[in-house]
Amino acid sequence: MVFVLAGGWAAYQGWRLNRTGERVPGTVVDLHWRHSTGSHRNRRICYPVVEFRTAEGRLVRAKTRVGGSSSPEKGAQVQVLYDPAKPEEVVIDTASGRANWLPLVAVVVGLGLIVWVIMHPGKF
Repeated sequence: MVFVLAGGWAAYQGWRLNRTGERVPGTVVDLHWRHSTGSHRNRRICYPVVEFRTAEGRLVRAKTRVGGSSSPEKGAQVQVLYDPAKPEEVVIDTASGRANWLPLVAVVVGLGLIVWVIMHPGKF
């Protein structure tokens, strides 16, 4: 159930950002690398740091909320999608940058687990 709720919430947040977010040009100014804590312990994940101006002209520097094994290079010009109410909530406006598929995976896994528990009540 946690997977379904978390995936549903993340999907809603992504949908809301796509619907109400502002798209502006930005620049990758830094790369924040982290080591994965999941099953791929040797995998490094990059969260680009972008700088952009809001529609009101405010300069914002923020780390993207979606990371990956690859990233645009430092200095690259990118399209940024940000929440006008919280400009620090930002993604690079590409399919991989938005990662809209990830919450759906969580929902499917969660529903699969719920079905499995229902079908095998004595095993859980």
